[in-house]
Amino acid sequence: GPIARIQQLLRVEADEARPLLLLWIHSLFVGIAIVPLYAAANALFLAHLEAQVLPYAYMVSALLGILAGILYRQARRHLAVSRVFTGLLLSLLLCLVLLRLSLDLTTSAWPAFLLLGFQSVSKALLGVELWGIAGQVFNVRQGKRLFGLIGSGELLATVAGGLATPVIVSLVGTQNLLLVSAAGIGGAVVVL
Repeated sequence: GPIARIQQLLRVEADEARPLLLLWIHSLFVGIAIVPLYAAANALFLAHLEAQVLPYAYMVSALLGILAGILYRQARRHLAVSRVFTGLLLSLLLCLVLLRLSLDLTTSAWPAFLLLGFQSVSKALLGVELWGIAGQVFNVRQGKRLFGLIGSGELLATVAGGLATPVIVSLVGTQNLLLVSAAGIGGAVVVL
């Protein structure tokens, strides 16, 4: 049938179809998480702080990245891979929800400041999580054929999300883009 022809065209073997589809959907959710988070973090930063503060935000972002890397490495040493990836996604989701709530609970600029650093660290961690799973599911030979297909989910979400962002902002507001991002992370947790 048509599905078999698509599999043949894409060089997907029968036993690879289901994990490939799940990883593609997971990749799509990662893209759904990244785009609105990026847009909201940058817009909220510039709405609350002067552009001269950006270098400090980038320094904090680098420090958060180092801290996240240390925590990730420690988790990988002591926990099963499935627990590490689930914990990573749930931690990102919790941080994102707390940052969103903090925007409502304070008029201070610190949530917008932290959000910019959180955004860049989460993008990196979501990539580590997605490709870490893909590396666990598929071997190197399979990866050469399939990783491009998996990554196309994130690419599709990035393009569509970028085009849809102005419409979404007009419907829910800039701060609630964080909830759209949280929905993307939540979707990734479900697929995981």
